[in-house]
Amino acid sequence: WITQLVVSSEYRRRGIATGLLQLFPGPGPDFDCNSIGLVSSHPAACLALLKRAQVSMRRFDVSFLKANAQQILDTTSIEYLKTALPRGSLFQDDAAEGVISTVFTKFYVDHGEPLAALKQWQDIHEMSWPLGELPEGHEFLCILPVQDL
Repeated sequence: WITQLVVSSEYRRRGIATGLLQLFPGPGPDFDCNSIGLVSSHPAACLALLKRAQVSMRRFDVSFLKANAQQILDTTSIEYLKTALPRGSLFQDDAAEGVISTVFTKFYVDHGEPLAALKQWQDIHEMSWPLGELPEGHEFLCILPVQDL
């Protein structure tokens, strides 16, 4: 798990987060892991992970996320994620409208800046965010198979 991926606002949009993620090794004998994931209220963190995997949001296949998220959350050693509940249409038949892939971490933080960045991303790319809306107390859930790295 990547538990925090934060870049100071004065240094954003310079590829720093993606560069940090480049330091993670890819698949091989020294990297015994089948998936990599993060939870974040900021879409830039999710985008950096996808850039590391050389996957655009337009080509992001959520089938691995849908099939593996609960097991990955259940087996994590990170306490607040072990008890967190995956939410959204990938995981629930009765999901709140517009919510696709989030986890209820009970972190009630100001979503103003992340949601403004998300709106800007959506306007530039002329598409909706593949992980959906972000309810209060939730963070986006993004998990990729390691072979994508």
